[in-house]
Amino acid sequence: MPDLPVRIIPFDDNIEKTKALAKSHRAQVVEPDQRWDELGAKLFGDEDYRRGVPAWRYLRKLNAFQTDLDRFLFLDVNCLVLNDLRPLWTACMSDAQDIVFAIRSRLDRTISKPDVRSVLEILSPRLGGAFNACCFMSRRGTIEPETALAIGRNKNLRLLFGRAPEQAFMAWYIAVTGLNAFSMAEISRSLRRIIGGARFSIEKTDGGLHRFTEGPWKNNPIYLLKWGGQDVSAVHGGKNADLFHHHRQMALS
Repeated sequence: MPDLPVRIIPFDDNIEKTKALAKSHRAQVVEPDQRWDELGAKLFGDEDYRRGVPAWRYLRKLNAFQTDLDRFLFLDVNCLVLNDLRPLWTACMSDAQDIVFAIRSRLDRTISKPDVRSVLEILSPRLGGAFNACCFMSRRGTIEPETALAIGRNKNLRLLFGRAPEQAFMAWYIAVTGLNAFSMAEISRSLRRIIGGARFSIEKTDGGLHRFTEGPWKNNPIYLLKWGGQDVSAVHGGKNADLFHHHRQMALS
C-alpha cells in the first residue's frame, strides 16, 4: 500500500535522525506533545521499563490520537505489514467502535491487582485482561491529553499498573471514560489472529497473500509480522526470521 499516509512517532530524542529516515520513505514525523511526556513522568518518574529504557516514553504512543489523520492504525515499529490492510478498515472502523485492538494482553502486564481488574471489568465489560497496545485502530481525539492528565494526577495509579506502561494507562482511561473498546476477534472471526512472530511459520501464497502454514490459524491470512526482543539479534534463527530481516533491510536501505 505505497500510497498509505505514514506518520512516525519518535520514541527517543533522536528526532532529527528519525526525520531523515522518514523523509526517505515519504513519511512524516509527529512532533511529540509535551503533555504526554508530562503524564508519563508523573506516573512512572525515573522508572525503567527495561534497563536503560525509560517507562514514561511508552506514553508517547498516545501522540497517535493527535495527528492530522481522521482515523489511523497504530503499529509498533517492529511490526511489518504483509497484506493489504483495507479488510481491517472495512471490518473494524464503524461508528460503534471507538478503539479496536488486534490482540489481548497478559493479565499481569496491564493491571497487576486482580481486584482492580474486576472493578475495571464492571466499568468496561469487554476489557477483560485488557489489550496489547502494539496494534490498534482508532480516530483522532479519542484519547485526549487534558483528560488523560486529569486522570493521571493520582500518582497512586502506578501501584495498580502492571509491567506495560501504555497498556495499563489506556485500559484505565477506557474504563473510566466509557469508551467502546473491542478486539478484532470480537468483530470478525476472520480477524481472530492477524499478527504472527516466531511461533508459527508463514509464507506468501500464489494469490499474493501471506498465510500461516501451521498452527491453529493454518491457511488464515497474516497481516502483520511482529518481533519482540530488545534488538534484532533476539530473533536470529527463529521462524520467519529471513522474512523479517529482508523487510527490515529494505526499510533501512
